Amino acid sequence: MPNDISTETFTIKEAESATGCSPRAMRNWIDRKQVYLDAEQDRDDQTWRRFSLLDVTRFALVGRLVACGVSVQRASEIIEDHLGGTFKLLGSYKNTPAGALVAGLKGRPIIAVPGDDGAWKTIDESEISDSFPAAFVKVNTALVAAKVIQVLEMNRDLENRRRGGGA
Repeated sequence: MPNDISTETFTIKEAESATGCSPRAMRNWIDRKQVYLDAEQDRDDQTWRRFSLLDVTRFALVGRLVACGVSVQRASEIIEDHLGGTFKLLGSYKNTPAGALVAGLKGRPIIAVPGDDGAWKTIDESEISDSFPAAFVKVNTALVAAKVIQVLEMNRDLENRRRGGGA
């Protein structure tokens, strides 16, 4: 069984469907080197970019944070600081099914708060208290990954049916 997390790849159109991020936004983030991706960012030839499940999940997480006012660069940094080790570990195994991504992210929400200087920082759930700031962002990373996987699988099933490959 191949490593579904890092070897199976998706087009930018498939990533758009699964993340809600526009292809233009994703291309801009890549071209400006604002997001960390496993996919090859610099291409010598004219091939289309392809993205791993980890990359598509990163786009979805960045999109959620950006929608709440976090800059693209900072959102990407938060994701890598908080989840980069998990992504790298899951991508390194020989046989990692897509569902392992959801299991690996379960219980690992991203909670971001604006600091006194206005820069977003992450905190642990144990740091939540009565003095918790009114403005904060909490992203259920496992739920985001599950939705990404569900949409990508649904799109692949629909494409197989369209091509006559059955269910």
